[in-house]
Amino acid sequence: MNSKKLPLMAGIGFFVISAIAVKLIFFGTSLNAKPFVLGSAQKAHYENIFTKEKYELANGEKVEFLKYKEPFVMINFWATWCVPCLKKFKSIKKLQKKFGDKIKVIGVNVDQELSDKKYQAFIKKNKLDFKSIKDPESKILSKFHLAHIPAVILYHKGKVIHFSNDQKSYNHDKIVTQISSLLK
Repeated sequence: MNSKKLPLMAGIGFFVISAIAVKLIFFGTSLNAKPFVLGSAQKAHYENIFTKEKYELANGEKVEFLKYKEPFVMINFWATWCVPCLKKFKSIKKLQKKFGDKIKVIGVNVDQELSDKKYQAFIKKNKLDFKSIKDPESKILSKFHLAHIPAVILYHKGKVIHFSNDQKSYNHDKIVTQISSLLK
């Protein structure tokens, strides 16, 4: 092999291996994350995080989930490069519109290298009306013991009532009925 091509081949090999590693980390061995059934220990863990953790939003505002006055808090783990995450935004917006001030959506953005300028441009372009915590090292994602995005945890008064890690829409009857019944 020509010695001039060796660095090029090494670079391409590194890129391919890196891409495969990222795919395996975020999506496992399939293209879509497999739905995960939330066990009681994991549910208790999520509820513990809800009551104790404090975070800072991308805009500097402090977040303590327990202090939100809304009866429902949705934590949405997402990234700008995650196509299933982007597809969920539309249904989350509709859910917010339907329930108004009864639901607070907080995003956890796991983009590793996203400048504040690009982040704000993305938010504006996609008309996202929920605030996000920036988690470039995936520390929060790890704290929740999540390996895949998108992932959504819906709390009602601090108790987990819904979890999904797939492309589920949040406008279907089951979710809307569940939220509506808990508001009565």
